[in-house]
Amino acid sequence: MYSLTTRYPAAPCGLADVLERAAREAEAVPGAYASAPWRFLAASPAAAALLEGREPSAEGWDDRWVIVVCHRGDAVGHVKERAYTAVQRYLLSLAAEGVEATWMGAGLPMGLDQNVEVKPGEDVIGVIRVAG
Repeated sequence: MYSLTTRYPAAPCGLADVLERAAREAEAVPGAYASAPWRFLAASPAAAALLEGREPSAEGWDDRWVIVVCHRGDAVGHVKERAYTAVQRYLLSLAAEGVEATWMGAGLPMGLDQNVEVKPGEDVIGVIRVAG
């Protein structure tokens, strides 16, 4: 059986700090590229509303959903493979801090990409729902 131990048991911090540490852990994925071809973005109220199936709300939603975007990259998929490894590291970092999170890479709501700040050449590859 596999178990994780919380790395920061005595650190009083908010969810934003935990998410920032998780993003730093994800940046450590090795590869031949000079920079990470993915980004972790806080969901806008409109994007969160699509994911929740509710009316947009400006309060509290941006910390509950993290949108993962990735550069389209190469034809053989190495960029996306590295991005998925980064997502894995992000989720493991959250779990190590006792934060429950789930990944959704398929079945995303229609129109989500229009409510995310996607740069030219990037695609939304999934979302992470963070409990708490």
